[in-house]
Amino acid sequence: MSESTAETITVLAKEFTAAALEFHRKEFGARGYSLVGKIVPHEVYVVQEPGEAKTALAEPESFYVATFRKREAS
Repeated sequence: MSESTAETITVLAKEFTAAALEFHRKEFGARGYSLVGKIVPHEVYVVQEPGEAKTALAEPESFYVATFRKREAS
C-alpha cells in the first residue's frame, strides 16, 4: 500500500488481528486517519455491470474489514 491521500482506506484481512494491526503498521494515526466502526467479517462482491454481482474470489470467502477515514483538520 503506497502513501495514500485518499479520504477513506479500507483493509481486507483473513484475520481480525491482521486488520487491526495494519492501523499501526501503516501509521494511519500519524497520517490523520481514525477507525470507522467495528472490524467485522464481510463477504466481498465485485459488480462490473448493474445486476451482475459476483464474488471477488473463485471461492467465496469472508474477510475482516477495517475502514479508516481521514480526520477533518481542526
